[in-house]
Amino acid sequence: MKDAGIVTVVNSAVKGAVKASAVENDSIRINMVSPGWVTETLVIMNMDTAPGLPAKEVAKTYVELITNSTSGEIVVAMKS
Repeated sequence: MKDAGIVTVVNSAVKGAVKASAVENDSIRINMVSPGWVTETLVIMNMDTAPGLPAKEVAKTYVELITNSTSGEIVVAMKS
């Protein structure tokens, strides 16, 4: 995939910010969901949807983090 290197850098920076923020500020809960490819996005981009995870499933991951997590968690939500 073209420009995958910059995507990796950006994702790593966001993960680092989440971890650091969780350590530095205990008055808020901050977490991150990294969904990989979302099926609906692949459809819009006219790409193969096989590696995609439906947005509904990604949303379930967000809800799980909101209801059952501590701060600083990073969850990768990908198709199994």
